Amino acid sequence: MFVFPWNPLYTTTRIGKTTQSLTRNDSEKEFGSGKEFGSGKEFVSENEFSSENEFSSEKESFPEKEMEIEKEESSDEPDFSSADPNEYYWNHAALKWDYDLLAWFLEIAEENVADYSKMFQISSSSPKSALQWLKKSDLYILVELMDNARNKNIDIMHLIEEKRKFEFTRQTYSRRLKRIEQECIIGHRVQIKARILDIHSPTLVIGEGSEEYIQRLAMHLQKNPIPFTSTFKHNKTTIFWYIHLPATHLADLLYSLRRNLTKLQVSVVDHPRSHGFYIYPDAFDENSKSWIQTEDFMVNHVLEYMDKWDLPVEQTKNF
Repeated sequence: MFVFPWNPLYTTTRIGKTTQSLTRNDSEKEFGSGKEFGSGKEFVSENEFSSENEFSSEKESFPEKEMEIEKEESSDEPDFSSADPNEYYWNHAALKWDYDLLAWFLEIAEENVADYSKMFQISSSSPKSALQWLKKSDLYILVELMDNARNKNIDIMHLIEEKRKFEFTRQTYSRRLKRIEQECIIGHRVQIKARILDIHSPTLVIGEGSEEYIQRLAMHLQKNPIPFTSTFKHNKTTIFWYIHLPATHLADLLYSLRRNLTKLQVSVVDHPRSHGFYIYPDAFDENSKSWIQTEDFMVNHVLEYMDKWDLPVEQTKNF
């Protein structure tokens, strides 16, 4: 079983910005909820509280919105980029993708690495600034927005009261929500059904190569995104590429990477049995204004939880 901290169906068009995805579908869950990934229920991640940050592309016909929380600035953090499916390259008559992935890889050599630092800049927001005023109750709000950003204020308040036994007054909730929106949330986005467009085969590629090639690859992904759901993270010599790719294009992808990387590891992800998780409010220590990082909390607690996690009989047969 593969466990991922985000929903691989979600991506962002704000490429090159160091952010961590917040949006989810009902297949994602908060740690400890025991909800299986991939139930298939849809929702549109559209929050009544904010109408900013609408994104579009000349070639894309899908409505795209984002909802993300800024990560802490750190020189050790990998750069992040991703792309959404682009219907422009989908042949409706033949029910296939008309896209030359080999040609796309050949164009990588034309990228000027001197422009790399301009494309991948850390957000100008002060790192950890939100932690100074953040409360655990604010994370309750974020969890409900991740669950369904379309919910009304009063509905979210009721859900928090029911699940967390915590009550907001309307004035307090509105005040906290406004600050969360201003300092933590970038935008919103929507989900599509990947199976309809034959992009439901998720592949995870981990590779090592020269710093120059990886920079060129990252730049090319930002300037000319491939038309498939893709999450790409990299540092100087390593790439982590999670991609929903049609089987017809997988060979071209691996052929091109194998020629340019010194090490290549490919995994086919068991998508129906993978899991995504919400932000976890209990991981935040209000007293120290920091995230809990002890071995007991980060490792032992997780292992104990996994031991107690009862899977259906038909799933346990696979282990």
